[in-house]
Amino acid sequence: MENSLLSDLNEDVVSVEEITNVVRDYIESCYEGDPERMARSLHPALVKRTLMPHEVTNRPVIRVTSASQLIENIRGLGERGHVTPEEERRFDLTILDVFDDVATVKVYADYWLDYIHLIKIDGSWKILNVLWRVYDWSE
Repeated sequence: MENSLLSDLNEDVVSVEEITNVVRDYIESCYEGDPERMARSLHPALVKRTLMPHEVTNRPVIRVTSASQLIENIRGLGERGHVTPEEERRFDLTILDVFDDVATVKVYADYWLDYIHLIKIDGSWKILNVLWRVYDWSE
């Protein structure tokens, strides 16, 4: 029984490290404009949903972004030289739950909050869903 428990604990530690690294790639690729780093963190079926104000009415609307769109958005940031200075970067990660091959993570970044769902597929953790919102719509 102890060996089974120890094995489970070791797997949990490895999963936490792997999940943290995948989410770090995702967040830091936003800061650095690095599309390759973003691509390796995402499952191709990713859907990212954003709650934001409508441009005219200011009422909340949901914008949906696919993995390929997100990667191209990040590529554009990099091509325009948009890099977030180190002192402005924030990466406060909380793993809310891990169950076998699924996980939920909450991340406070420099001006936004992400709720992230990950799956472990073919031995690797990938981001499948993201729900995010900026802290302050007025900024």
